Amino acid sequence: MAEYSMHLRQISFQEISSGTKTLELRVNDAKRKGVCIGDTILFTKLEQVTETVRVKVIDRKEFDSWQAVALAYAPERWGSRFTSSEQLVAAGHCYSQEEVEQYGFVVFEIEKLAF
Repeated sequence: MAEYSMHLRQISFQEISSGTKTLELRVNDAKRKGVCIGDTILFTKLEQVTETVRVKVIDRKEFDSWQAVALAYAPERWGSRFTSSEQLVAAGHCYSQEEVEQYGFVVFEIEKLAF
């Protein structure tokens, strides 16, 4: 099992910390391709790098499009901000079209660890 470090914006950090967000989206670049079920991710809050939360990857799925990602999971699994798949699709993502075409997406299903 390996551990990876990744950064999160404040709202996603809070929702993962509270357990309301159980999915994390990333481009499926070389770093993320290495993340396997059973690995851990140490998320650091971008705005306060001393705050961290550790999660275990319990599943991972790869996707070619944002629409496929948005429709694959119940919207509330992305956090309390989302109540419908349409809202999730409209919210979009933060990656460029070039990144999406080159790498696609990976979704990590995660559970917060107690320590």
